[in-house]
Amino acid sequence: MVLFNKRFFPTAAVLFLLTGCAEEPAPKAQEQSDDKVVVEQYVDIKMDFELLHVIQNDATVEQVQELVDGIEWEQAEVSMAEFPYGRFHFGKAGSAEAPSPTYSFWISPFKDKVELVVNGESKYAQLTSEESNALFQALTGSPLASVKETRP
Repeated sequence: MVLFNKRFFPTAAVLFLLTGCAEEPAPKAQEQSDDKVVVEQYVDIKMDFELLHVIQNDATVEQVQELVDGIEWEQAEVSMAEFPYGRFHFGKAGSAEAPSPTYSFWISPFKDKVELVVNGESKYAQLTSEESNALFQALTGSPLASVKETRP
């Protein structure tokens, strides 16, 4: 019995460690290939949001994620005078998971900046002109300067 314990437990421990190390983690790029950004635009006539498009290009999704991650949010309850120009959220393609927070965005009256609010989290930010242009271009496919009205 002592001989059995001296051989069994070390062998079992080695097999346990090898089994745990056998599966390689998926590359980061492959993990992100399912990421998407769902962009909706407010429609006055319907008084509701309508799907504008779904961004599934990894580079664009990553660009939007980096822009949002780099924002210095203010803790504030805001009440805007108008409905947002649009909204977006991140998600996994084909996933049944609850979507990430929804970000509503407004265009400033001078059409040079974007204001963001994280719905349900009391977070507000006004982006710089450069950040605004980059985010709006990534979300809509059009430059911010091409907006004719702040209302669609």
